[in-house]
Amino acid sequence: MNKLRYNPFHDAGITNYEQFELYPFLIFGTLETIKNRIQQQIKQLKEGHEFGDRLIILGERGIGKTSTLFFIKKKLNEAGIRTELFSRLIEDDSHLNTLLRNPETPVLGKGTIYPTKTETLYELTKNPIYFLIDFPDTVDARNFKAFLNFLWTLMIHKNYNKINLIFTMNKSHYDKSFSYAETLGKFTTLRLEKLSNSETGELISSRLKKVNGEIGNFFDGEVLETIFNYSKGIPRNVISACCLLIDNSNEKKITKKFAEKVLKERYVEQVINDRVEDLELKRIYKLMTKILEEDFKGTATSQENYVEKVMEICKIGRNSVLNRIRDLVKIGIFNQYKGGYNRVNKIISFN
Repeated sequence: MNKLRYNPFHDAGITNYEQFELYPFLIFGTLETIKNRIQQQIKQLKEGHEFGDRLIILGERGIGKTSTLFFIKKKLNEAGIRTELFSRLIEDDSHLNTLLRNPETPVLGKGTIYPTKTETLYELTKNPIYFLIDFPDTVDARNFKAFLNFLWTLMIHKNYNKINLIFTMNKSHYDKSFSYAETLGKFTTLRLEKLSNSETGELISSRLKKVNGEIGNFFDGEVLETIFNYSKGIPRNVISACCLLIDNSNEKKITKKFAEKVLKERYVEQVINDRVEDLELKRIYKLMTKILEEDFKGTATSQENYVEKVMEICKIGRNSVLNRIRDLVKIGIFNQYKGGYNRVNKIISFN
């Protein structure tokens, strides 16, 4: 195996614009629709046709929502169109100005111009502008309600046709919004898809080319299928799996047998470490996977029995266990389905 200058898979999650620019952004599936939509909007604006765009991009964790928003920002900025990208919800116009004026707050992406004086909402939206918001993973009810109220203010503003709104969020946030208001029902929604087997290979190849590596020099053909089967086509999980394999390869070509051994032993812990920041949640997730592996031999034919065991060992309530199961399904570690007699049992297994 040719020696790599460094492991190009250590960057598992894209969190800022400078990091985004280090890697190729691959266009697959729904992303092609998003790209064409943005190109059409740029063309319309250049021709003087101003229609406020409203788009929500849905996707599970690790699917590439943040990178997609950075891609949109890049295309709009290259066309000379103003964008402001945030990683928190805006509660009112005063809060918006605070975020724009203070570079210490989570305004994502280089090139943002911080105004030296407060701009009224009318002044801010005199010319076409895109507000791009990458929803945080956790949103409290008060903040969410305030954001939806402010959003409605933008949608009925005098300059409504110059105000463009594009958000990325988990499906759970989108569904939750309707318990507060119908505002997000006014948006077009698109859903990011998981990668296919061949697209997974293209993602891996694009990272290796960053260090002048060719995929065939590092992975046997069957290894790519093994990576795909473990990652389920979730881009961040693909990167995590490759990082694990390269780190443990001792610069030898990776075979299917080696990949299966390493991923079986270490993949779940690697994904949790890459995807979860909260130390207490990490502890609970790792305990839950250990319980499924040791007490249920990898498959719990009764979700209820599994829930009771987790409650006993982790010392958390039933609702918390159910929420944590959903989290582990979303990040591609658990699989949840119905089976048994008349398919009425909820079954949990490793993905």
